[in-house]
Amino acid sequence: MASPGWLSVVAAVLPAVAATQDPAPGRTGSISGVVLDAARAPLAGVRVTTMTNDEVGVVGGWSGPAPAVTDATTVTDTGGRYTLHSLRPSLYQLRFERVGHATRYWLGHQVRRSSSLQIPPLRYERGRAVRGTVVLDGTPVLGARVLLGPIPREWSELYFRGERVESDESGRFRTTWRFPPGRYMLMAWRPHRNQLRSVAEQLWSRQTIEVTADAALPPIELDLSERPLYPVPKRRSAEETRNEPPVGPPEPYREPEMCDPNTHTPYKW
Repeated sequence: MASPGWLSVVAAVLPAVAATQDPAPGRTGSISGVVLDAARAPLAGVRVTTMTNDEVGVVGGWSGPAPAVTDATTVTDTGGRYTLHSLRPSLYQLRFERVGHATRYWLGHQVRRSSSLQIPPLRYERGRAVRGTVVLDGTPVLGARVLLGPIPREWSELYFRGERVESDESGRFRTTWRFPPGRYMLMAWRPHRNQLRSVAEQLWSRQTIEVTADAALPPIELDLSERPLYPVPKRRSAEETRNEPPVGPPEPYREPEMCDPNTHTPYKW
């Protein structure tokens, strides 16, 4: 016969075990959809995963505690279809992964109890790789970090992280992912003890590029050389300022006059 002490331990453990288990089938929902390629044909072999709370905070810009989600993973079939079953009611973010493609994220799907959420078809274009060189005062840079990512506030539901690569001994770099058509931010920097220097190199080398489906991108040069971040006013010569009217002395300071709020005329004292 179990002692009262053991019964109290079991009573304390059972609620915690029940909380970690998935809800009953009647209290869960599902997410389904289809993935297409650039020609709008079904795309098989795409891995679809629900994101954890930590990933939601990084990718989705979640403010405050993220809702608990059910960890689930599936792969699209030959028809490009996928379904994630037995999801507890919550707000879900999905991650789409395929070899040679940029990882994509679909944000903000509300799953309700005993319901099936149908997502619009996702067009997973293969896109193009980005290549180029990193230089400093015309000299190739070895081991520079190169980051290519989406421009903030230009992507809404469909989002993806950027890819970071390093330059080789010739200063050349090439992304392993193929990015779909769109505008991206490209920057480079070297690792420094002083992180402000790395941030400055990111600003000096930053470029906005546009990937199109029609033509491949030419090689891009990222220059880490120091230069002003904002345009400097041109210093004009004496010849350029000779015909300008002379600048007189500043006007003397005058006390502001008190005005009538109705007629807006100065008071006469």
